[in-house]
Amino acid sequence: MNTSFSSLAILIPSYNPGQNLLDLVLGLSSYQWNEIIVVNDGSSNESQIFFNNLKNIDNVHVINHSTNLGKGAALKTGIEYLKNKKTRLDGLITADSDGQHLVEDIVKVAQSTKNRKNDVIFGVRSFEEGTPLKSKFGNKITKYLLYLFNDISIDDTQTGLRYLPVSIFSKLLTLPGNKYEYELECLFAIRNLGYNITQIQIKPVYIDDNAGSH
Repeated sequence: MNTSFSSLAILIPSYNPGQNLLDLVLGLSSYQWNEIIVVNDGSSNESQIFFNNLKNIDNVHVINHSTNLGKGAALKTGIEYLKNKKTRLDGLITADSDGQHLVEDIVKVAQSTKNRKNDVIFGVRSFEEGTPLKSKFGNKITKYLLYLFNDISIDDTQTGLRYLPVSIFSKLLTLPGNKYEYELECLFAIRNLGYNITQIQIKPVYIDDNAGSH
């Protein structure tokens, strides 16, 4: 497959991954990206085999944290790396490493950037029957509060599948938070800066009731 997304990078934060990470990157490598960046957020020695295998895949760059700093810190590391890279880039797509995001849905988000390069694009799940209770309830509460207090309307507040244009990179690096709260801070910044938000439907995938999500 030779579909080209040469102006887009993929950023995957990862902590103690399994085979799902390797499968995801192998699937993504069938497409032409600017680069696939994986941030190893201080994973255990048992997980190193997966990161070592990634180094054998073309156009994959692994960045290592010596200790576990949190998902937000891993995202910042990847964003800073891309910001400093001297290459033409429209933006990046973030994805989780635990199998929640399918290659086909990441590609779907990438394709949606063709006419929306300056938007922020979210891959959103539908919370139907079969959704783990904590995911459904947590999203419902967060969605309501975001709309009530911040005028942010998004169907899936917890999604880690996001397209972020290069114009927002500098601001994202200044935001507080190194763990899960960082993604919420990103939402506030997106709203305050006036970015248009586009939502793309993706397939809901839950691994062990979402227990392994970074």
